[in-house]
Amino acid sequence: MMEAQPTHQQPITVGDAKKNGGFRGYVDYAVTLRLKGQEIVVRRRYSQFLWLRACLKKNWPGFPIPSLPPKTRLSFSVTTRFLPDRQMGLERFLTIILYDKYLSKSKAFKMFLTEKGIFETKRKEIDDEKDIDELDIVNKRYSSDVKELVTFSNAGTDASGDNTIIDNFSSYLAGYVKDLEKFLSYGVDAKTKLSESLKAMEALLKSMDELTGTEKNEKSLPNGHIRFDLSVSAINWTKLTKSRPDSYERVVRGFYEDYIYVQGMVEAIEYRKSMAYQYKKCNKLNEKYTAKPPKEGTGIRKQQENRDRLRLVTTALAVIDKLIISYHAPQMFKNIQIRFETSMAQFAKDQALNNEESLRFWTGLKNELLMAK
Repeated sequence: MMEAQPTHQQPITVGDAKKNGGFRGYVDYAVTLRLKGQEIVVRRRYSQFLWLRACLKKNWPGFPIPSLPPKTRLSFSVTTRFLPDRQMGLERFLTIILYDKYLSKSKAFKMFLTEKGIFETKRKEIDDEKDIDELDIVNKRYSSDVKELVTFSNAGTDASGDNTIIDNFSSYLAGYVKDLEKFLSYGVDAKTKLSESLKAMEALLKSMDELTGTEKNEKSLPNGHIRFDLSVSAINWTKLTKSRPDSYERVVRGFYEDYIYVQGMVEAIEYRKSMAYQYKKCNKLNEKYTAKPPKEGTGIRKQQENRDRLRLVTTALAVIDKLIISYHAPQMFKNIQIRFETSMAQFAKDQALNNEESLRFWTGLKNELLMAK
């Protein structure tokens, strides 16, 4: 999982959505990568994000690949516009991969972020590369490349292929996903309501200020009339509103990052379950051959093939358990904690600054109203 970064720093941004090809066309986005003082901008469409995720899942089986926003409106943000929600989801997807020390090495990921030529040509080159069997990836590459595996003891996995630690972890994740969805729904609503109230206040100040122009054209004014000139307050209010929704946006962004990573973790555990199913199937067939040994050449060959498969699956299952328990789960908890602490500290700082600016604004507005003539 990515090393948690301060939520206000954005090494990757996704924006500038553009419709291409008329009614039946597609939308693409500007993907901007900022690293070491350099900036690379490419345009990518949603289907290309899907392709990248499929590549990562194929080449890193058992790794939690963050989820993508759906093709339709995000389920937890029914009060906001669709494209900004999708752009945030795509941005968080790429950011998590960027800070994962293994996924970020993927050839497909590097090409996705930097290729400014004909994307589909490069994509076909990667697609045409010879596939590696997933058991070979898990048993050979992971065992040699994933350094965190060497410190793990395979406690918890029994002869049936089940693991009580992972089962409990899976139940925890299911509950956490629901809690995150609920929080994100509240967070998006709060941000939307705040934005709406700020815009309403801005419109009110503008209307009151425009009365000045109307008064100049009036020959007579009603008794007790007060002339308002709120041009200064309107300018101050505009300055004040620029940062306030952003403070909520940063919190929502941080928790959304947790949300899509946890969804990827759930998929990784589902992959582990499929591996356990293969183990049980091979083991059951092995018991059958042991109870009634085959006598013919074909039967003997199939028995040996099953034994070989069982050996590979057993090793792969142990490696996947190591990945989840000794690497992915600790990384997830560590980054959730860091990101939460960073988000809350930044939010508190934003609110303190907003309170100071709000006090100055309301004091200034009160003085202007008292001076109105």
